[in-house]
Amino acid sequence: MTQIAQSIQMQLAEFRSYEGQDMHIKEKIVPIKIDLRVNNTVIRDQFLWDASNFESDPEEFARTLCEDLNIEDPEVGPAIAVAIREQLYEVATQSVSSARETRVSKKGRRGIENVTNSKTGNSALDLLKLFGNKGSVIRKRKEWYLYEPIVDILSNEEVGALDAREELNARLKKKLDEKEDSFQTRYSHG
Repeated sequence: MTQIAQSIQMQLAEFRSYEGQDMHIKEKIVPIKIDLRVNNTVIRDQFLWDASNFESDPEEFARTLCEDLNIEDPEVGPAIAVAIREQLYEVATQSVSSARETRVSKKGRRGIENVTNSKTGNSALDLLKLFGNKGSVIRKRKEWYLYEPIVDILSNEEVGALDAREELNARLKKKLDEKEDSFQTRYSHG
């Protein structure tokens, strides 16, 4: 079994371990931010996602977004879906750990609704009530200009320049890490 397959199996097993728990999540609106470069395509977007709606499909959302924005690179959609799933996974693991901490607390038992509502803020929940629970992605009308997706198609020269800058930054970081390790080794024995 490859490392990727093992990683997927471990993540699925971890997710399934949460299935039996009483999670009482009613409405959980979370901000999702996309800032990706895939090949020559740069896409930046942000929107609110109902993390408690398990019928929401990041892959379908990514396909629709790419169609709406006329993005032709077939690798962009899957990258968007992965970015959404990563952020939803973070939210889910934070919610479960918060719920466990709440249950263990000796100050009294509060429901997970209180934990999740306090973190998401009332404005997102009010927005969901306004639009209903039909969709999982919400953009506030008065803030559409802030939430407008940005897509840039880079020239080969621009991609080369970005790659060179990233490579230079990686080399500089490696040198700094080596110097820090050398410094710590030299002065930690004293």
